[in-house]
Order: sequence, then structure tokens, then C-alpha cells
Amino acid sequence: MAEITQSMDLIRPMAIANHPLTNKDYTIPTPAIDAMVSMAMRCIEQRIPGAILEGINRSGKTTGIGYTVQTLKKEVPDAAVYRFSCTRDLTDNPSDFFSHLLYSFNHPDPFSGKSRQKRVRLTEMLRKNAGKGRRGLVVLFADEAQRLSYNMYSWLADIYNELDAKRVTVITFLVGQPDLANQKVALIKANKMEIVGRFMVQHLRFNGLTSASDVATCLNAYDESCCPEESGWSYTRFFFPKAYLCGLRAVNSATTLWNVFQKHHEVAGSPGELEIPMQYFAGAVEHIFRNYSGEDNADFGVSERMWAGAVEETGFKEQEENLRLRMTMSVQDV
Repeated sequence: MAEITQSMDLIRPMAIANHPLTNKDYTIPTPAIDAMVSMAMRCIEQRIPGAILEGINRSGKTTGIGYTVQTLKKEVPDAAVYRFSCTRDLTDNPSDFFSHLLYSFNHPDPFSGKSRQKRVRLTEMLRKNAGKGRRGLVVLFADEAQRLSYNMYSWLADIYNELDAKRVTVITFLVGQPDLANQKVALIKANKMEIVGRFMVQHLRFNGLTSASDVATCLNAYDESCCPEESGWSYTRFFFPKAYLCGLRAVNSATTLWNVFQKHHEVAGSPGELEIPMQYFAGAVEHIFRNYSGEDNADFGVSERMWAGAVEETGFKEQEENLRLRMTMSVQDV
């Protein structure tokens, strides 16, 4: 066993219980999130009015919205950036819809008045916060946007028009399930091009992890992302300080971890190529970090058996079996 000298290099800057990974309160930039940020920046630079970003369940879309919103607030500080979720209880009623937006955008008076008064209140708030350039800029993110109805799109278009008349540009990102792509096709077939041309100009598939290279990129983020920022205490070092000092890096497990997920995919007989939703990938990494940090020593390493156990704990096996069952039932229904 390599000899470890006790030093300040091994004393963690906080208790494990307070680390963001322990509390699942962190974001690592995945390839899909990087693509989301790039698309948002491109749409803003080109003033493209809207885009859809769709992906499978638990692929990390909501986390991606949060990361992108924070990035835009730093990179485009003059823009007013807002997000809202299209919840299941949102009714196809303009008063309810505008109240929901006002509440989501932290307006102090989201519920009083009739629908027209709420729309005016919402439009005025966005105008005031849209920056002081030649033209103001409002950026909206709608999560679970597959739940938006045609009427809701029309009400958003009214806000778009009113702000445009006041020299404010609105750019909307619709984020949701793959049904969003089907909605776009249906709207085109119905010749509702005023909706497509305003909210669905660009289209990005928000993928889970689709290769060992993607897994390596994300594991490397655990080796490089630090908490506190710029402290030198990467996530890997924080949970395994002795092993990290002796060369342990999460990224070196990329192929092993990908193969573990691939094995579950093949055994379950799930349709299509393997695509690992971010929730299951992060869950496996967090299991390793939380459950094995007490075994940290100079010779510690994460074996295939450990990764297999970690993936088992995430419920990925059951998820793959459910996908196979759904596919089987779909075929039988034909």
C-alpha cells in the first residue's frame, strides 16, 4: 500500500453531509446541457424567436434549463430570463394561464383581476425588466411544454406581439417530451404556421448519454468541478482524498460504467440503442461516492462489481424492462 502522509491536503473543507453531491444539489455540464446552452446562445445572437428541445424522461432537461438560465444571466446580463413549468393542473383558461406565468415569474400580485388585467400586468413586468438597449430582450423557458395547448400558444403570441410593439424581442424555448416534435408536425399539417414560425423554428434533441465518450465527459466533470469553486477540491478529491492524491480519477471508469449499463440494456431486451438518462448515471456515481468514501485509502479503486451494484441501486434495470414491456404491448396493439 502506498504511504500517505497526513497533511492539509487530506482535510476536507466541509463536512460530507454538507457537500452538494450528498444533498443532490449540483449540476455538472453534460454534452446535452452544453448543446442546450449553445443553441440558446445561437438563438439569442441570431434573434431566432423560438426553439423546441425534446428528450426522453429523466434525461436531465429540467436540470439543463436551470444551468442554461444561470449561464444566460452571466453571459447576457441585459436580458430578462424567466422559466415556468407547464404543470398538469394548468387549465385552458387565459386567467389561469396568466396567473400561472405571473406566479412563476415572482410577480407580487399574480391572482387579482380579470385575464386582460393579468396579461397587461405580465407584459408590463417583462417590458420593464427587458433591459435598456435599443431593443429589450426577454428569454422564456417553458418546461414540460408538450402540455401547452393551441390556445396557450395564442396567448403567448399576444404577449409576444405586445412586447414587439414596445421594442422588446421575445425568444421562447419549449422543453419537453418527444411529443413536442409530434406537436410541431401536427401544427404544420394544420397550417398553423404562425405558431411554428414563432415558437418552433429550431429543434434540438436532448440526448441522454449515448456512448462511453459521453460517460467519460461527465465523469471527468466530477474530477474537475470543485466545491467551493476554485478551491482545488474536486468532487472526486473531496470524497476520496487519499486515493485522489495517489491518482484515482472517476474518468478512468468510463468504459467499465458504460459496459455495466450496456449489459442491463441487452439483458432486458430494450428497443433501440442504449441511451442512459442522466438521473440513472448521476445516481450510480453518487452511490459510489457516498457509500465508499469511508473506504478511502491510497490503493482504493472502483471495481466493476462496485459499479454494477451502484447501477442496480438506481433502478435502471427496472426502467429498461419497462421500456421492453411498453414496446411489446405497442406491437400487440397494432
